[in-house]
Amino acid sequence: MTFFTTIGSWLSTSGLRICLILLGAYALDAAIRVSIEQLVRRFAKPDFAASAEGEEKRKVTLARVLNRTFATIFYGAVAMMILGELGLNIAPLLAGAGIVGVAIGFGSQQLVRDYISGLFIILENRYRVGDAVMMNGVTGIVEDVTLRMTRIRDVDGALHYIQNGSITTCANLSTEGGRIHATLKVSAKANLDRVRSIVQEVGQSLASDEATKTSVRRPPTVVRVDGFDADWVTLRISGDADVRKQLEITSEFILRLKKALDAEGIVASVGR
Repeated sequence: MTFFTTIGSWLSTSGLRICLILLGAYALDAAIRVSIEQLVRRFAKPDFAASAEGEEKRKVTLARVLNRTFATIFYGAVAMMILGELGLNIAPLLAGAGIVGVAIGFGSQQLVRDYISGLFIILENRYRVGDAVMMNGVTGIVEDVTLRMTRIRDVDGALHYIQNGSITTCANLSTEGGRIHATLKVSAKANLDRVRSIVQEVGQSLASDEATKTSVRRPPTVVRVDGFDADWVTLRISGDADVRKQLEITSEFILRLKKALDAEGIVASVGR
């Protein structure tokens, strides 16, 4: 009976306080996360060179980093409070943590470099969640950015974890958008003016089609003649597309162009 009395007494005192701490922490965490997002949207200095979509991605990325930084500190304090309620003397733990922290500090130059690099990535708006990037030889979409590392999903679906301090080269492909490139070889006997018109018509069809128009920024057109010989004339085609749909739009353009040329009886080959 003494055991159950002790348990009941503990639950009505320390146990109750621990529950209140957890509930309060959960509520406060939710409130502060919302507040951080609102503050970022209200007070973050706008990047006037960025599009509306780019500005939104920048704010989402900044809010995520601030929320995670807050959560690390906040839940560390909550853990200390719970340990105190469990009757553990946290003073030696704090002292021990300080000693361990000093010891770890001597071997944590890379970690410090990661965090400093991550801070500058956020402040300088180098890339945001949702941007297409080419980083350290990896090309893909940024799925997450923290102070320590960046996660990139490549075109094959593989998820790459790259420490911010180890990033040596980074190209943000979303700042200019993706390119639609194609090389068209037509018979030297073909009417080149008609060929140029067909290319323009196919490009406009992509720009007006409900399924593709949101991904086409500049319809593909013939931009130059690359060369010719007795049998063939080589034309270079270029346009702009959403970088995340670049390959899909290029493939659709080539397919439509092939069908249009076949319908006109024009002998041609199309490639990238």
